[in-house]
Amino acid sequence: MPNATFGSANRAGAFRPFGRWHCVEQGVDMARVFITGSSTGLGLAAAQSLLAAGHDVVLHARNVERTAALAAQVPQALAIVTGDLSLLSETRDLADAVNAIGRMDAVIHNAGLYGASGRGRTAEGHSVMTAVNLLAPYVLTACIERPGRLVYMSSRLHRGGTSAPVDIATGQATQSWLAASDDEAAQTSGGYWHAMRREEPAFPAASADYGDRLLTALQAITGASIGIGS
Repeated sequence: MPNATFGSANRAGAFRPFGRWHCVEQGVDMARVFITGSSTGLGLAAAQSLLAAGHDVVLHARNVERTAALAAQVPQALAIVTGDLSLLSETRDLADAVNAIGRMDAVIHNAGLYGASGRGRTAEGHSVMTAVNLLAPYVLTACIERPGRLVYMSSRLHRGGTSAPVDIATGQATQSWLAASDDEAAQTSGGYWHAMRREEPAFPAASADYGDRLLTALQAITGASIGIGS
């Protein structure tokens, strides 16, 4: 029988209680989690951690070649969806594929580029880095059926650093904890977290006015709308 708790999600970084299945044999609550950019690095590590804890995980790879390799590497995944997040058309199709699987309890927006990997422009005319790091998570948030928790990967680079200092073990642990933990702290909405501890982000990231203006701009660029507070 399902043992469910319910709550609403609000704007970016919202982490709230969600409906989950209770596994009597294992004595744990099972979450269904979708992770973008989960064929390598932090995303893959978070997926493996959540799977080891008994959760259902939907993986994402950029192309069919990576999807095939990922299927062989992580056969226990609930599903793998394929799509290039640098293209809005494929990002929308990716959202449809996730919705076809069913409602997620949590979505981890892990995919991201920095440095040389984000240079150039897409066929749709956007900066590659902007498309993957900003437009894609916005469109996925707007188009995927609203989960109970939304977790967004950020970086201390927004404070002016020149490298990404977090190791994979620390990074994946924080993502996984925010997505599926019943700890009270992990269910706090709108937080900025590092190493499972809450920190204050740099201004203007903490500015509600800046956030509102950013959402307005993203809606104009993508044509997708996020219903804040719904």
